[in-house]
Amino acid sequence: MSGGLLLIGAHVGDMDFTAGHLARLYAKAGDEVLFLHLTAGEGGHPGKDRGAYKAQKLAEAAEAAGRLGAECRVLGHPDGDLFASQGVALEVAGIIDERRPRTVVTHWRGSLHRDHANCHFAVERALELVSGHRPELWFADNWEDADGFKPDVVVDISAVFDDWLSAARCHELFRGGVVNFDYQGYYEALTLLRGKMSGTQRAAAFMRPPSVFSSPAARLAGD
Repeated sequence: MSGGLLLIGAHVGDMDFTAGHLARLYAKAGDEVLFLHLTAGEGGHPGKDRGAYKAQKLAEAAEAAGRLGAECRVLGHPDGDLFASQGVALEVAGIIDERRPRTVVTHWRGSLHRDHANCHFAVERALELVSGHRPELWFADNWEDADGFKPDVVVDISAVFDDWLSAARCHELFRGGVVNFDYQGYYEALTLLRGKMSGTQRAAAFMRPPSVFSSPAARLAGD
């Protein structure tokens, strides 16, 4: 396989919520899409033990990916103890070499969540280790990764919004009832905000590495 999209998140759900719409656009265009979750996010439910919640999260990940026309893998590192180690970077590099994606999406480093920041650094290191293939790197618009996040790519996701919402709602965390934060309300509103800012009905924003910014102004992907 060459081309397509690889979405690398610290936990099941991270990339589904922030880039599942982009995944659906790629899939509808005939590209292969893989969600790579470094952990299951099994430590995030205050009312369930880690084993039971992990099984639930794995099922949610598979169902959400299927609704988006994508595949998913969960590497199984422990939630809350994900490190930007050489071992993790080598695992990710191996998958990048295998899939040879056109675009990689992951977390921005300015995160309040240690797992997210470590995922970011592991992916950056992995991209240094791959054998010759250099995909474009984008960072997702995540409320926990907002420190220094300055989007410069905006994607019109109006045509796939309903598909994304259906997939995201596979996750109990997104629907509500796990934590107090309103994931669905926030990310639905964010698509409207990004749409208003770019002149579309619904949009998603992404950030490229600061070293490759072409201008301080956002551009609509495809322009």
